[in-house]
Amino acid sequence: MHNPFGLEHGAPTGLYLGVGASALLCAAGDERILIGGGIFGAQRIARQLWRRCLGLFIAASSLFLGQPQVFPEAARNAIVLFIPSVAIVAAMIFWLVRIAIGKFQPKRPEFS
Repeated sequence: MHNPFGLEHGAPTGLYLGVGASALLCAAGDERILIGGGIFGAQRIARQLWRRCLGLFIAASSLFLGQPQVFPEAARNAIVLFIPSVAIVAAMIFWLVRIAIGKFQPKRPEFS
């Protein structure tokens, strides 16, 4: 943040702060669930879904939006590079709604 150009290794400082904040939020959520005794069923599936989709969204956006020079010139100037990121978010929302509204209730594991 003390860099006069606002960049650290070529990336804006706000990017590092955003990734750090999301990591802290995820860690706080994990701690809350561990203290509460865990989650099961649809709630567990939904949590796994959004965490996996968040990682996939970050990876896809880093490639398609952050590195457009690896694609042909025609694709760089088109909206085509936004499609993978938008598709990931749309699929995540679809499945989260389907899990929340639907009758998806996996059985709780039994330990002996």
